Order: sequence, then structure tokens, then C-alpha cells
Amino acid sequence: MKTALCGLTNGGLTHNLHLPVGISLSGTRLTGVNGFIESFVPGEVSLFVDCSLPSDGPITVEFNGACLEGEILSSLTFAGGSRTNILVYDSEESGRRRNPRFPVVLPARVYPAGSGEAIKGTIVDISQDGLGLELTAALAIDSMVAIESETCTTFGLVRHCRRTAGIQFRIGVSMVYVMRKKSKRFWDSWLNKAAI
Repeated sequence: MKTALCGLTNGGLTHNLHLPVGISLSGTRLTGVNGFIESFVPGEVSLFVDCSLPSDGPITVEFNGACLEGEILSSLTFAGGSRTNILVYDSEESGRRRNPRFPVVLPARVYPAGSGEAIKGTIVDISQDGLGLELTAALAIDSMVAIESETCTTFGLVRHCRRTAGIQFRIGVSMVYVMRKKSKRFWDSWLNKAAI
């Protein structure tokens, strides 16, 4: 059996993407580092970087404007660079997502439990059973929340909340129920069809 650089094989075929990425580490002076995504398995990504990286801590990997955030699991330094494995933040403990997420940018009004007041935010990803938010306020884990967008209002439970930068928070919501809005265009179209 052929051995991949990162130890991942599939029927003798290696999984070495060698996909060029930019890397930054929170809380360090190390920014603008270049490297390569060599391989991945659900919940983990393996990188090759041409410098030494710490053996733990938060890391951001960027490819053509798309970012992946995670935690360094291990980093083995050798002549010419380091091989670093990271745990992807948005995966379950098993390392697998139940459903794929699709990135979006949708303005939203978020109504936290007990507040009655809306907080302006942005829906940044959507999956079959959840969505990701960016807000300027933290929300309590397991609290109920209503999220209103242009097309619907979603009711759900906060599953995670973490500070991303400054006063921004990234919040994951498990959806319980979605109510679609009936727009004026919907009613005009429906009335026109009913009149025929």
C-alpha cells in the first residue's frame, strides 16, 4: 500500500491536495504564513507549512477568500517546515457534520429569549438543521432564539457561541421550526391566478 505524506490512503491512492493556503494564528505575531492543505478527514485538516508552528492554539486557514477556523492538534517540526494537524471548529465531537453548510450573507434580526428586543446580525451559513450567525452580542448556550430574515422567521436553540474578533460573536443555532413569510408579491400572484 502506498503511504501518503500525511498517512492517508484510499486503495493505494494518496490524498495530497497540495492546495496553497494562507495561515494566521490568533494571539501571536505570526501572520501571513503560507502553507498547503495536504489532506483531510472529517473534522480534521493536515497542513504543510514552511516554518515552525506552535503545537496548540487557534488557527485560521484561508483559501481564495474562504476561511476555515480550528485548533492545532499537533505540529511536527522538521528541516524545511512543519506538518500540522488541526481540528475544525465547526465539526461535531465525532468529526462529522450531520449536514453540509452553505455560506450565505443575509441580514437578520435576532430575538434572544427574555429580551423582546431585536439585535441586528448576519446569517453566515445555513444547513438542513441549523444556521450560523454573526452578532455583536453573545447568546447563552441552550437558550431559545428567534431569527427573522427577509423571507422567514426561524426558531431555534443556541448550540455554541464564541468571540471571533473585537465585539463580534459567531453563534450556531439548531433550527426547531421555520415560518415562511408571505410576501406582497406572493399574494398578488396568488390573487391574479385565482381571478383567472
